[in-house]
Amino acid sequence: MAEAANADLLIQVVDYSDDNRDLMMKTTEDTLTDIGVSGIPTVIAFNKADKLELAIPSREGDNLIMSALEDSSLEALVDIIREKIFDNYHTVTLAIPFDKGDIVSYLNDNTHVISTDYDANGTIMKVELNDVDFQRYTGYILPDVD
Repeated sequence: MAEAANADLLIQVVDYSDDNRDLMMKTTEDTLTDIGVSGIPTVIAFNKADKLELAIPSREGDNLIMSALEDSSLEALVDIIREKIFDNYHTVTLAIPFDKGDIVSYLNDNTHVISTDYDANGTIMKVELNDVDFQRYTGYILPDVD
């Protein structure tokens, strides 16, 4: 259970079609409290809602009524997870001069690289940066052209 104490996000998957779901959720909450896990953001994924013939996915705050059998539900769950874990991330396009290969290596090893391209001046990378890296590489950010 040390993993739960060190987690950035907890996801509790609950069988939404089970009549005992509230008891199961309370048991999980009590267990986490008993082992000293508190203050960690939690998302509740109410799964198997397809058995109840509900419109899914349906988001209520940070909780999701869903069916793991449907791609749209899984995509909605991933969206919530991304919001929670990557809320301090910035998606930017950087222009890194060819003589700054160490920066390209760092970005490849330590960030989520969405795309890489090249022009006459250097490497063009679309990346997701945390706040620290965003500040570190702000001088290489290309203006948004969308």
